[in-house]
Amino acid sequence: MFGHFENWARVALVALVLTLPLDVRADDLLVVVSEGRNLDENQVARVEKAVTAASTAWIAAFNSGDANSAARQYTEDAVMEAKPFGTFTGRAEIEGFWQNIIAMGFADVTYILPKLEIADETTGIISSGWRMNKAFGIITREVWRVQANGQALLVEDRFEILMNR
Repeated sequence: MFGHFENWARVALVALVLTLPLDVRADDLLVVVSEGRNLDENQVARVEKAVTAASTAWIAAFNSGDANSAARQYTEDAVMEAKPFGTFTGRAEIEGFWQNIIAMGFADVTYILPKLEIADETTGIISSGWRMNKAFGIITREVWRVQANGQALLVEDRFEILMNR
């Protein structure tokens, strides 16, 4: 039953991605707080600011072709699941993946209708559609954790390429 719904949802996302104007950007962010969490405004603002800055830095690094800087947005032990390519563990494997993608000419990533869920006082979770020059897809789960220095880093990154353009 859920497989049918999942396929329908993918078709709907593909239609949405193809019809949205090109100027929809990551700063069109919807921010929500996880249900049942009692976070004050300062905690929410701290996580939102750190995650937004880190996500923007990742996008800028990727779009400039800098796989090393993109990989530095992940923790040393981060896990990235990039369907259909596989799972990559650790910053070095993740950097290698992004280096290969960049070398194949993929560029100009844009997030589409991103949502940031503030899970707790140090964790923000982004989900979004995305598109770039050669493909588009969905980000099902980017888990960003705010470090002691105030910088957010990715601990988990799960996304899927739905179609090459």
